[in-house]
Amino acid sequence: MSLKSAAICAALAVLAIVASSCSTPDSDVPTPPQKSANAAKPSAKSDAEITLPLDSYILSEKQLLRISKGYGYTVEVCAQRFGLSFTPTPLSKNDTAPRNSRRYGITDHAVAKTLGYHADFSRKEKENAIKPGSDLDSVLSGKVRVFSGKAVPAGGCIGEAQELINRGTRELDTVDKAQELSRASYDLSMKEKPVVQGFGRWSQCMKEAGHTYLRPIDPFNDEKHSTSSISKAEIATASNDMACKDSTDVVQVWNTVETRIQNRLIKENQGELDAIRKDNLRRLTNAEAALKF
Repeated sequence: MSLKSAAICAALAVLAIVASSCSTPDSDVPTPPQKSANAAKPSAKSDAEITLPLDSYILSEKQLLRISKGYGYTVEVCAQRFGLSFTPTPLSKNDTAPRNSRRYGITDHAVAKTLGYHADFSRKEKENAIKPGSDLDSVLSGKVRVFSGKAVPAGGCIGEAQELINRGTRELDTVDKAQELSRASYDLSMKEKPVVQGFGRWSQCMKEAGHTYLRPIDPFNDEKHSTSSISKAEIATASNDMACKDSTDVVQVWNTVETRIQNRLIKENQGELDAIRKDNLRRLTNAEAALKF
C-alpha cells in the first residue's frame, strides 16, 4: 500500500472524482461552461489544448494535485498524533494527464514521436510502502479503535482525511454525473455523421500509409502497440496517424461535434452539474484549509 494508492483509491476514487478518461476530461476554481469550447486544431501542441464544455464540472489536473496534497497532509498529521511517522507521497504533475488526453487518439506530435501509443512511463506510481498488519497500517485504516491510549478515528486516519475533504458536500454517489455525461457525449459523438465521415477520411489516409484502422482510437488496441518497449514501427505509425489527423481535420470535427452534444447535455442537467461544481469547489476549499492548518 502507498499513500498515493490510498489517496487515489480511498480519497479520489471513493469521492468519485477521478479524472476522466482518466481522459479523461485549468484553473484553481471551476469556471462556468462556455457556449462553445476551443476546438482542437491541426498540429495541436499538447493534449491540454483540447477542451470541452463539461471540463468546467470535472476536476482538473491542478485541482486533483491540490486535493491529493491536502488529503496526504491530513493523513500525516493524524498519524503523528499517535506517535507514528508517515511521509505522504501526494500526486505530482507527472502522475496525472490533461483532462482530455488521448480522448480522440494521440493528438500531440511530440508524444507521437517519443511514446507512440504507449503510456507515459514517467507517470509511474511512487511507492511509500506500509507493511500490512503494522501499527501504521492499523491506525491509518482504522483496524484498531485505540492506539497508545488514544481513540482512533472511525475509518482510521484515512477515514478522517476523507471526512475532512468531503465536509459540506453531498453523498458520494451523487458526484459522478459529469463523468457519466462525458462518457455519454463521447459515445454519441462517434455516431454523428460528420464524425463518421471524418473517421472515413482518416482511415483512408492511414490505409494509403500502409495501416488498416477504422477509427483514430483503434491503434491503441493494436497488439503491436502493447509491448513492453516502443518500436520504431510504432513511432512511424503514430507519426503517420498525426499527419492524417492534420490533413483530414478529424480531431477538430470530432471536438466540434462533441462540444455541441455536451452543451445540450449541460442544459438538460444544469441543476445537478451546478451542484457538482459547488461540491468540487468545497473539496478544494477543504484541502486548502488543511494545508494551512
